[in-house]
Amino acid sequence: MLLDTGKLMFLRTIVYFIAYRC
Repeated sequence: MLLDTGKLMFLRTIVYFIAYRC
């Protein structure tokens, strides 16, 4: 569960970064 949360947060950060860059 903890690992899943970490992966989700990381993915979200990447998506946010890409969205902000676009």
